[in-house]
Amino acid sequence: MADSDTAAVLCALLATRADLIAQMSAPQSITDQNGEQVAYRTTNQIQAALFTVNSEIARLTNPKPNTIRFRTSKGL
Repeated sequence: MADSDTAAVLCALLATRADLIAQMSAPQSITDQNGEQVAYRTTNQIQAALFTVNSEIARLTNPKPNTIRFRTSKGL
């Protein structure tokens, strides 16, 4: 993936994380004046989504090394 693509994905993930954190403090359901009720995601669902987003952010910001170098000796 190109650096600009990675930056765009990272920016979108950070925005998603901010939205999820804002949803944590929002009410779980709302009842309007007609008595209709709208239920939002539960706290557990939001936490699971946050975990997924945070792991993707960590994967993009801390990539695995491409090269592993071994240093060996004969113990001398």
